Amino acid sequence: MNDWGRDPTANQETGEAAPLGEEEVRAWLLARPDFFGRHPDLLPQALPSGGKVVDLETGRLEYLRRQNQAIQQQLDEIVERVRGNEAIYHAFHAIQVEMALSETWEELTLKTTTTLEMAFELPRVTIALSSGEEGVWPAGREWPESLRGRFFIIPRRELWGVFGDPPKPVVRVGREGINRALFFGEATYRVRSELLLPLIFRGEMLGSLNLGGELPSRFMPGHSNDLVENLAECLALFLRKRLPEG
Repeated sequence: MNDWGRDPTANQETGEAAPLGEEEVRAWLLARPDFFGRHPDLLPQALPSGGKVVDLETGRLEYLRRQNQAIQQQLDEIVERVRGNEAIYHAFHAIQVEMALSETWEELTLKTTTTLEMAFELPRVTIALSSGEEGVWPAGREWPESLRGRFFIIPRRELWGVFGDPPKPVVRVGREGINRALFFGEATYRVRSELLLPLIFRGEMLGSLNLGGELPSRFMPGHSNDLVENLAECLALFLRKRLPEG
């Protein structure tokens, strides 16, 4: 008796086995599920289509592996965005704390502009105040040398021309900022995109908070600026309380 067992279809006179049908082979293999485990060398010859079956399973495993990798990558990206958002929230909170602790408008201006530059790697952040008729900065008043390059006086009429009526945040990219020097002075050559935020207190145009980006894509139309707009609202409140009267 060989490994296949006694063949009842064998020719009794010659002892030669008659050919087995497919169903008989199948039944025999099902009764011995470990056969190919013990005879792996027979698998390609016994099951010529077996290679395709193995390839199909291997392909499915590879597909699932790639799918898992894609899901993991998406999860990593989400976690990274959450961490980035947390860092941004912390940065804005820290800036607001610095604003609240500032005792003078000069200190408020310096801390706001420098902390924004450091937190978001911007080449220049400035604050402009309105002058002229109904402006908040009286004609002829000087300002500290320590604010040079960070503080500007702009005629109220020009500010309204930039921000419109009612005033809204403005994003300008490349050559759109034709009067960019009004807001950035000597640092204008470093600014290739800008976000200008009107500083409004109880309907009064105080001036603007101006963020300059070194890359054209740093500030783009359509990007959400909710956090920095809220920051501008806080800045307007603190400025109004700290600016000298007259």
